[in-house]
Amino acid sequence: HYLRPEFDRSATFTTIDRSLDAEIAEAKAFDRSLKVVLVGPVTFLALGRWLESEGSPLELLPALLDAYAATLTRLKSLG
Repeated sequence: HYLRPEFDRSATFTTIDRSLDAEIAEAKAFDRSLKVVLVGPVTFLALGRWLESEGSPLELLPALLDAYAATLTRLKSLG
């Protein structure tokens, strides 16, 4: 089971929680390889619930892509 995100046209997206930084640092400290797995943005929107009577969660894709880009940039900088 998972919590199903709910969206409407006013939805905003931000980058990942900073706690992941510490987890990545800890894995590196133990010389462990690390693979972060993210669900894709279209899948994320498709799995969510659209609260509007018309339209589609895909309307939010441009804003979500900005957050994904920032997240991937941050993950790359963390190594």
